[in-house]
Amino acid sequence: DELPWSIHAQGLKSCLVAIRCDGPIILHDVENLVLILECHQLRIHNMRNCQVYALVANDRVIIEDSRDLIFLGFSEDALGPPCFVVDDFDWPTSETVNPHFKMKTFSDD
Repeated sequence: DELPWSIHAQGLKSCLVAIRCDGPIILHDVENLVLILECHQLRIHNMRNCQVYALVANDRVIIEDSRDLIFLGFSEDALGPPCFVVDDFDWPTSETVNPHFKMKTFSDD
């Protein structure tokens, strides 16, 4: 099956979303979601109170104007820790803990 090259979604609220895409996924103005995403690139703007399970081919997630996010990872055959880093345009330093998101594994409470 052929996958879409890119996905752009906005205004999603209080739902479960599962997307596979060969290129970028761009999300705007979303809240209270559980997302299961597989893509080459993930860009997020204005996301609130969401859990993101992701497999990102370029190993990087970009967020801006977002908070209360939890990132978890998976591979093609197993759940696991996130295999990507999160770049937050609103928190450009890695010297202190970013308050906008948490990286979790499935063994975390």
